[in-house]
Amino acid sequence: MLDKLDQKIITLLHQNARIAYKEVAAQVGLSAPAVTERIARLQERGVIQAYRTDIDYFACGYQLEAVWLVRTHHQQLFAAIELVKSLPEVVSCDTVTGENCLLVRLFAKNVAHLDQLTYQVLQYGEVNTMIVKQHIVTHRLPPLPQP
Repeated sequence: MLDKLDQKIITLLHQNARIAYKEVAAQVGLSAPAVTERIARLQERGVIQAYRTDIDYFACGYQLEAVWLVRTHHQQLFAAIELVKSLPEVVSCDTVTGENCLLVRLFAKNVAHLDQLTYQVLQYGEVNTMIVKQHIVTHRLPPLPQP
């Protein structure tokens, strides 16, 4: 369970992973060494797993963001997973419940490129492709359980 100070530290780091520990300390009312120690404990416990950079893939040359819902036969699921893992355009893939097996998020240079990627996955089952028009909520920290 996280106490209120840990929750505040996590919230600050989620908002800006590059925030100086000295600034975190000032905002939570602790010394910088105490904040450093708390963050180290959160990392050791696996609460904080990584610090990431948010990339604008469109600025890197991609024109489309897409989501695939992939439905496979059970005997082909692992082969489909291995293929999806091997595609560098795929930025995330989750197994899901319901009619579909995989939820895949990817970027493509254009429609032809998206089609080329989709055809590779079609050998393992059905693929429902959706093009993302706009992000409404991204990378939001859900409410943390109260101590």
